[in-house]
Amino acid sequence: MKLPQSITERVDREFAEGDRIVVKELLSTYGEDSSEEGRERIIRDILTLAKGDRKQVEELVERARRDYRDIIFWAEYPEQSRLDTPEKKATFNKMLERFGTGWKLPEEGKKS
Repeated sequence: MKLPQSITERVDREFAEGDRIVVKELLSTYGEDSSEEGRERIIRDILTLAKGDRKQVEELVERARRDYRDIIFWAEYPEQSRLDTPEKKATFNKMLERFGTGWKLPEEGKKS
């Protein structure tokens, strides 16, 4: 499928010259299947996450095919998608304590 001009221009700005054709080809394959939702949105999110890394584009396109919602979550809600926030660590530690594991994640700034 043909990519919108805004996306091809973004690829040209963000990727090394030697990677641009491959990245455009990879991105153009997303959305060919009817189960692949929100083509332009997902492609833009993939570019946001890839940060100019062709290998990341490959991995993210494959991930989007499995579950495009992961791409949206990671790109559009970066704070919520972080695994290492103090709040998430505290919640996880409480769960471990309830299960009686005797193990817990280290607190911020402390080593265990």
